[in-house]
Amino acid sequence: MPDVKLSQLAAQSPASVYAGADLWFRGFKNLLINGDYAINQRGFAGGALAAGVYGHDRMKAGTGGCNYTVNATTGVITHTSGPIVQIIEAPRLASTQVTVSVEDPSGTITVNIDGQTGSITSGAGRRGVALTLPSGSTGNVTLTLTATGVTYKRVQVELGSTATPFEWRPAQIEMALCQRYYWKTFDQAIAPVQNSGSFKGGVAYIANFAGAGFVGMRVAYPVKMRTTPSVTFYNPGAANANWRNRATPADSGPASLAYSELGDSSLVIANNQVAGDLVGQTIYVHLSCDAEL
Repeated sequence: MPDVKLSQLAAQSPASVYAGADLWFRGFKNLLINGDYAINQRGFAGGALAAGVYGHDRMKAGTGGCNYTVNATTGVITHTSGPIVQIIEAPRLASTQVTVSVEDPSGTITVNIDGQTGSITSGAGRRGVALTLPSGSTGNVTLTLTATGVTYKRVQVELGSTATPFEWRPAQIEMALCQRYYWKTFDQAIAPVQNSGSFKGGVAYIANFAGAGFVGMRVAYPVKMRTTPSVTFYNPGAANANWRNRATPADSGPASLAYSELGDSSLVIANNQVAGDLVGQTIYVHLSCDAEL
């Protein structure tokens, strides 16, 4: 629907008004999350990804794996080989026409969205392909982009038959959308790994008794996750999943889940302190939570 003032709505056809209203009520135009690859919580440096493994947030390798890099300054994606996939959570697209588009593709990109295929051809500006999804697309919808040695930017999936300018959303909103599926305690610039050397953002407590004993605490996620996540613990100062006493510095006990309290809004984690832990010392652990589709 054209960009019109309210006073001009009467001049629009009923079909245009209905189409526009459908877009208004749906909210965000771009059905993809992190379509510009700006959020990279896992700290993917670029290169080869095995099938099913995630790189930048919400982007994973398809069958056979893929290889890609992203220029963090320009946003240019160099799609070297293989399929890059995003599963869109229940967008209600049965029998609906959508347009998949990118910016400035240097070559042909093959598009597959829930079994419907087409191609985005090379050229300047925003270029896309319109596809109508089958009537069976009532749940999650899988978008796959496959290319060989092609550069492009800013992927978008939107309703209708026309590729429109990329939708920029506030960084805080885009981050929250990503954190529904994946969240880490590390600062955004730090990849979630064992022995990172960074205590920033880690879960921490100050020991109120000396020596061995049980400590448990609840950790709330920044947003409610899609489902109960899988959890990985990271020691800030050693190559294992133990808590770390920053004062000594030495490992405390192994990090663990407690009381069957792992859910989609929070979890309870525990530490069995060790003999070397003393009153007043601060003990840390990092974690990541994965609820990807």
